[in-house]
Amino acid sequence: MSLQIAILRVLSSYPGGRASVAELKRDLAILNSSGPEWTQRMRRLAARVPDLDLFANRLVLRDETGWQLTEAGREILTLPNLPLPVVPEVSVAPVPLLQTEAPAALPPRPLERAIPARRPSRREGRRRRRQ
Repeated sequence: MSLQIAILRVLSSYPGGRASVAELKRDLAILNSSGPEWTQRMRRLAARVPDLDLFANRLVLRDETGWQLTEAGREILTLPNLPLPVVPEVSVAPVPLLQTEAPAALPPRPLERAIPARRPSRREGRRRRRQ
């Protein structure tokens, strides 16, 4: 779902809401690599419109030249300004901590293996034999 919101956002940034598929892919890749803030923001926006389907709801039209944002798609972009639905809080009683004895000692670390000596190359072997 958050990908569909991101597509709407990217299309809205182009003149006339039209972009080629290559442009969309490029912009989405840039935005996805911009950090976790963008991904979290898109997830929050997608939570506000859970039944979003770009093509079934005719929010985006596609043809051989690319994709175009429709007026219905532009209206969806204004919906995230509405408040989030209120979710009732669930109260959880605190669980008392169990009294346990001191933690057992950690097992000893295994000895590190000695790295075997490097075998001489053929060239080095020939050089030694000549001397």
